[in-house]
Amino acid sequence: MLFCNFIKVNAADTFELGDDVVATSAYRVKSKKYIGLTYGSFKTFASNVSGAKTDNEKLSTTISISYSNSISGNLSLSIKKNLKATMGFDVTKSSAVSTEYSINLKKGQKCKIKARPAYYTYNCKLERLYTGKGIYIWREVSGTYTVKNYSHIDFEDKLLIIKEIIWNLKKTIVTIIVCLLIAVVAVFVVPSSNSYLLEVTASGEKKKGYSLYKSTSISNKLKDVDFVDHLPDGIQKYDESKMRYGSPSYTVVLKGNAYRFYRISNSSDVLVTKSNKSDDSKIKEYARVNKDSFKKLASSTNYVDYDQLDYWN
Repeated sequence: MLFCNFIKVNAADTFELGDDVVATSAYRVKSKKYIGLTYGSFKTFASNVSGAKTDNEKLSTTISISYSNSISGNLSLSIKKNLKATMGFDVTKSSAVSTEYSINLKKGQKCKIKARPAYYTYNCKLERLYTGKGIYIWREVSGTYTVKNYSHIDFEDKLLIIKEIIWNLKKTIVTIIVCLLIAVVAVFVVPSSNSYLLEVTASGEKKKGYSLYKSTSISNKLKDVDFVDHLPDGIQKYDESKMRYGSPSYTVVLKGNAYRFYRISNSSDVLVTKSNKSDDSKIKEYARVNKDSFKKLASSTNYVDYDQLDYWN
């Protein structure tokens, strides 16, 4: 009578065989699929960190690279060696290769010569041999094995040149971004030149190029001044024949308009006139402000004391 049991093969597969079936140490490659190149670690063999002194200066070196073929998984050394026939190469081979390498540099160019081993890389399926009385059968081993076989020396000098180009490109991009930010600020944040306080005359001395803060400050304060197209009540027409005792009139030029400030002889108030800068002899509007309001306006630019103002009449 034949007694049969289920024999587990590598914890993933089962089949019905006799009691005398045993797993051997024989393995073979069932399938092998190329997946591309993989690489070892780079090692530097020569460098010119100070830059070439002339065009076509040569940086050269002898490169010696060690490599080791390999297969993943917990296989014994003897099993790995026996895979050579069906794998097509020895997965346990280790050796070293040497070669001469050089590159011509342009004047000022810096470079390092690096090298590393490159490997043909495969995904493999293995089979294991099971034998017994009258039995000889190969069964697939569960899992996929990664195998590497030495291909060539991979150099890195062009990559360093690319890095230099990328670095210069990054600096260019940063410069462009900064310029764009400045342009955005100029267009959307900073007002046009007409918005600046262009000129102030105080005690006969002209001051130009006032800041945006000062121009904005006095511009906002002038918005609170009520101008009319005629002289305010109680103020007579300007008397050109009358002798003046104060400083030349305090003048502010803003947004193409000239604002002048005069003391009123029969009051502590100040008269403000508004005219075109291009023709300041033709006054368009007038306003009357008290002494405190004048001081607030004057403090936004070069301060002129109330007592130093020229008289209107």
